[in-house]
Amino acid sequence: SIMPTIHPLPITRQEEGFVASYDAFAAWFLLVLSFPFVTGAWATFIVAERKSKAKHLQTVAGVKPAAYWFSSYFWDILNYQLPMWIIVILMFSFGVTALTTRENGVLGGI
Repeated sequence: SIMPTIHPLPITRQEEGFVASYDAFAAWFLLVLSFPFVTGAWATFIVAERKSKAKHLQTVAGVKPAAYWFSSYFWDILNYQLPMWIIVILMFSFGVTALTTRENGVLGGI
């Protein structure tokens, strides 16, 4: 019987770089695509707040507009931190080297 075998050439550095850049682009694209959905989910809160006139009620109660906007901004940033840190932890857990670094004693992501 005939036993066919395949002996491919070794992968070159250029090919490894191409594969790494493709993986990096795919990871980056999925991140860029997913985070607008996270922030878009909070748009429903803004619409509901506008419908219930919560800002007007707080203004009538004596809350300064700057305090209202600062607290709203702070709450949005706080809510954005949880998904962001989960993504960074997952990138280090799964070893996505294109978006993480440990060079020069610095640990960084995204």
